[in-house]
Amino acid sequence: MANVSHELRTPLSLISGFVETLLDGALEDPVTATRFLNTIKRHTDRLTFLIDDLLQLSQLESGRIQLRREPVDLRDLAGKQCEDFAAR
Repeated sequence: MANVSHELRTPLSLISGFVETLLDGALEDPVTATRFLNTIKRHTDRLTFLIDDLLQLSQLESGRIQLRREPVDLRDLAGKQCEDFAAR
């Protein structure tokens, strides 16, 4: 449960920080505002994926669905993770 809490709190904290910075005046700089909004979007997407994963895990554990395996583009996945770490 601690891992789940950490994984949910991290993007929420980042989103909150970027929103506060925008509200404190960064909206006046279009380049910075666009960069911050893109970062907020990326982290909201991350939260959506985390919540979806938690729901699927719950369904798997309860036996309501079976695991569906599919190919994953590891280069794309790793690239997104690197972007998240670079933003921090």
